Amino acid sequence: MTVLLRGLILHTPQNPFRTDRALEAFSDGGLALRDGQIVALGSFSEVRKQYPEAPVQDCREGVLLPGLVDTHVHYPQTRVIGAMGYSLLDWLEKRTLPLEARLSDNKLARELAREFVGLLLRNGTTTALVFGSHFQGATANLFGAAEDVGLRLIAGQICSDRMLRPELHTTPERSYAEQKMLIQRFHGRGKLRYAVTPRFALSASEGLLEVCQTLLQEHPDLHFTTHINENLEEIRTVAELFPWSRHYLHTYDRFGLVTERSCWPTTSTPPNPSWPAWPRPGRPSPTARAPTPLSAAVSSP
Repeated sequence: MTVLLRGLILHTPQNPFRTDRALEAFSDGGLALRDGQIVALGSFSEVRKQYPEAPVQDCREGVLLPGLVDTHVHYPQTRVIGAMGYSLLDWLEKRTLPLEARLSDNKLARELAREFVGLLLRNGTTTALVFGSHFQGATANLFGAAEDVGLRLIAGQICSDRMLRPELHTTPERSYAEQKMLIQRFHGRGKLRYAVTPRFALSASEGLLEVCQTLLQEHPDLHFTTHINENLEEIRTVAELFPWSRHYLHTYDRFGLVTERSCWPTTSTPPNPSWPAWPRPGRPSPTARAPTPLSAAVSSP
């Protein structure tokens, strides 16, 4: 059965970062859907001519948009969004990590996963790059909840082995085994993809970063995401933990983690203009930066 949606339509059928005037708009637009697939799009009068008998759903009080893409969001932090008032490391310790530690409870993890994916969809997000949980079971619940509702999800089990709450720590050996099981179970299943996800270099030893490197080498189509350069105290501490590093990005680059499938949530541009492979206007880059304005509100200085 074909159904027509009528309303203001805005979309970018071409890449807006590479093409001028990529935005296409129809003030009185028509969108024809058949079995969940778009079969026609344009002015309502033109689309109506193609499907004169199709029922019409009037959406003129709103705006018809493509599904939104969120390049950085945390599933375990769903219930602390807006709980600000601290610098980054204090905020993690006092607001975020206590809830994250509770996700060892599988019942709570399943409940929160369903709540999280529901919130994404209700706000128009159909694709998301998500920080999972430190716990394998909770991360599996996230993948399952996304699959149930048809959300396109790229996510992974967060790995850390120092400088967080002890119950969130893993070991390189355990992290490899748990992530390997998640990759084999979920990566490439329908709309699900796996992203290797150390929380940040602050909480990842060199041994754990080597595990991340090994997983990417064994599965070249995996994604990679982490945090970088969010707070001056964090940057200073990372420099102390990795005295051989030339800059923050180098702590990841040394382990082969800066690739075309990497995404870097950050609150600011790099302080060191010599950083390799970092996205800048007018300069091609093999990697991607995801600005996080809400994080900036709780992370800086």
